[in-house]
Amino acid sequence: MTDATTIANDFASNINSTFSSNLASCLSANGFSSGDIASISSLYSDILGSPEISSITAICSDHLTGLGNDLDNLAKGLQGSISASHAKDNKPGGQDNYIAQDASYGKIFPEKVTVHSKVTNVPDFPAANSELTSEYPHTYGKIDTAHNWYKVNRTTGYVEFVHNSGSSIKITKTGDVSIRITGSLKFIVDSDYLLNILGNHDHVTKGHEYKASLSDFEHVIDSTARFKASDLFKILAGEVDIN
Repeated sequence: MTDATTIANDFASNINSTFSSNLASCLSANGFSSGDIASISSLYSDILGSPEISSITAICSDHLTGLGNDLDNLAKGLQGSISASHAKDNKPGGQDNYIAQDASYGKIFPEKVTVHSKVTNVPDFPAANSELTSEYPHTYGKIDTAHNWYKVNRTTGYVEFVHNSGSSIKITKTGDVSIRITGSLKFIVDSDYLLNILGNHDHVTKGHEYKASLSDFEHVIDSTARFKASDLFKILAGEVDIN
């Protein structure tokens, strides 16, 4: 009768052989050269070459401390392979470059220039850019085949969520937020709406503006008030009380 140790050792040997074979096949299918495959496989050569389950246990224990570095090296190897493949097969700006998690060439949406600002001081935000490789491994994210993406930089704290139309939300480490809407915005509140601005406020409408209050309207100004019209300024009211 075969004892438990023999069965365990045979199982371990089969696992090692299968893993080694599948690892080499996977790397080869993704464009790695034989030299690259040998270099990556060497990270695990001690484990893959051990026929005894007891030896594998001891080796795994010895490798635990450096396992994180090994995995990081493997990830960088895969990263470089993907980047090189896109750089070789596609020209900058080609659509195929975007259809990958780690795009070699970023799809870019420039930040919209502020139309007018008089009393506020909002910081500038970078252009939305799906490219990730230049800041790897500090930046991670994902872009899909429709060119929607998110991007997070763990070092600077910068985050962006971008729609393929160019609409985006950007957040800096200090909590500053930029919201870009390339189309129209419908904002419906079924109950109360509270907006407290503890700093300054610029409100600019480039086109026509219409405001309607179906109940009482009160506008309180604690300092100087100035109303300026380049053309007609008209007030229509049943009664006007100026104190």
